[in-house]
Amino acid sequence: MLQVDDKFITLKQVLHPIRRELRAAAAGSALASFRQKALALVRNEIRRKIEQTVLVAEAEKDLTDEEEKAVEREVNRRLGQRIAEAGSRARFAEQLAGEGTDLSTWKQDLRAVLLVSAYLQRRFGERIKVSRRMLWKYYNSHRDEFRSKQSVQMQLIAAPFRKFLPADRTASQPDQQAAHAKARAQAEEALAALKKGEDFAQAAKRLSKGPMASSGGVWPMMERGSFRAVEVEQAAFDQKVGQVSGLIETPAGFYVVKTLARKAGSERSFETVQAGIKDKLRRQQYDKLKNEYLRTLEAQTTIRTADRFEEVAVDAAVRMFFPRP
Repeated sequence: MLQVDDKFITLKQVLHPIRRELRAAAAGSALASFRQKALALVRNEIRRKIEQTVLVAEAEKDLTDEEEKAVEREVNRRLGQRIAEAGSRARFAEQLAGEGTDLSTWKQDLRAVLLVSAYLQRRFGERIKVSRRMLWKYYNSHRDEFRSKQSVQMQLIAAPFRKFLPADRTASQPDQQAAHAKARAQAEEALAALKKGEDFAQAAKRLSKGPMASSGGVWPMMERGSFRAVEVEQAAFDQKVGQVSGLIETPAGFYVVKTLARKAGSERSFETVQAGIKDKLRRQQYDKLKNEYLRTLEAQTTIRTADRFEEVAVDAAVRMFFPRP
């Protein structure tokens, strides 16, 4: 356990909130990699739990009886909702057990979140001010946030050099030269087929060595700057929709590109984004006030970290979330 003054933080309280992240970290990872990811998640959650515990202690001193009753009513409302979704109290308890926690811990954690939210809102709510002038200043100094870039949809026939290199040995200089010649020949064959009237998709399926060859070389709509081969992307933007390029050489290989669609960039107006800016500025002020307050409280708090707590938490995460062969 971890101790914050006279309060204790258990393994369940640390692992349950990050269970989804731990499952995601375990997917496709080797054990050593998962342990590293789990350790980072555990450390972040321990830090969050310490902050929450400190704030809960202050909230319990300061909130009125009516405010605490309101929190309890909300806990019970959400509990009833989750029980209804599960079908019964027993089934909800089974679900929680499968997630590595129990009903008492779930209620305790939810109560802590609601208590802290109510307390900080009352403490800082009136100090958070966002004027129209602040909104306008933010909008003008962050215009890129509200602009969408030009985008293009391409259809490609690709002949990357690496696809023509020997797979069973390190490529020599003659190997690289031969790959360059073979890639050019493949792309030129494709271009000649297109000039004779072959459908682009059929030519791509037959001759392209790119990742989208099986789908006829069609790529999704992409913003400018998204495609690695800048020469290819630029050609797609420069030519008309429906037009097919000539042979394009890049440091990675040869390409033929057809422009399927193009979309102009746009900018959202101040009127359409000001509500979002207001929420962002309020959150920034709230976080600043909260962090300053936390530093003050933690300087007055005794925090004891049990030996090996992080290691024990990671071991428990491995048992609970890492798939066994």
